[in-house]
Amino acid sequence: MAKKTTVKKNKENTKVLENGLVLREEDMTILWLSAEKKIENPEYLEIPEGVLAIEEEAFQKNNSLKRVILPKSLKRIGCFAFDACSELEEISIPEGVEVLEDGIFAYCKNLTKIELHEGLKIISDNALQGTGIEKLELPASVRVLGNNALTPVRYLKLNGEMPHNLMRAIAPMDWSTYWMYSDDSTKAMTVELKFPDKKLYLPKFINESESGLCECALNSGKHNLENSTFAYGSSGGASYDTAIKTYFYLTETGKEIPERLTQYTRRVAKRIVEYLIERSRTEDAAKFIKLNLLTPNAMESLHRLAVDLKRADIAAYLMEAINVQGKKKSMRI
Repeated sequence: MAKKTTVKKNKENTKVLENGLVLREEDMTILWLSAEKKIENPEYLEIPEGVLAIEEEAFQKNNSLKRVILPKSLKRIGCFAFDACSELEEISIPEGVEVLEDGIFAYCKNLTKIELHEGLKIISDNALQGTGIEKLELPASVRVLGNNALTPVRYLKLNGEMPHNLMRAIAPMDWSTYWMYSDDSTKAMTVELKFPDKKLYLPKFINESESGLCECALNSGKHNLENSTFAYGSSGGASYDTAIKTYFYLTETGKEIPERLTQYTRRVAKRIVEYLIERSRTEDAAKFIKLNLLTPNAMESLHRLAVDLKRADIAAYLMEAINVQGKKKSMRI
């Protein structure tokens, strides 16, 4: 990660534009937003055509900006240029920008949409960390991702080859960042990768020691990678979610369930449902119960847990499964 520096505000050879932008004319670079000029609409900013670059930290911690229009002429946006712009909601990156620099939109907590274009090659360290961007489509031209570049992303559409360093970009590997993604009990601890011909689920939190192996497996195009992605998870939740999301997808699409995945899911079936009950994930619990991987004793124990925790819907699904299994036993007798 590039070292964060403080840009010195040298006013020589600069021009203040009508909207308050300070432009260095010799290289057509926006340096910052003038604090001396009264801005009519501080929430909206349009950077004019002809501008080639935005300086490092140019708009850092600007808590007024909600919408920024970038020019087609733009070629470079410096590190931390929009860092901690807490009200920024969406942005479109022009085709001429090849690199999203370190921390460029880090901690823009209300940023939920970013449009990337073909021609972008690198997304650097922490570029989108701390944003609200959960869904992202990567152009085929993107080849390299920095560490923690895409940590908030849970749904990633890939249009080309797997970019280098995907796992370190998308799955936090230390406990300080783990809690950011585990505290929301309504969401699975997974990342859904959408390829032109299939989906693949990865754990949202991964073992540091396993990252290299997982990265190699992803980049090799290994057949039946679904067989083992759950094993790279560094917590029970991340592994459970990766296994069940993969199992659901393969079942719904009529694809073969790998033996290793089946064995793991059966072995931890009770713990998976306990996890789903505790997190009130009724829909996932119902789908999992219908897979018929639970033993009668496990179902009865889980039913008591669901009742105790006042998860009435899940308790009802379990009771239905217990009754169905009881009828099957009666028929065999």
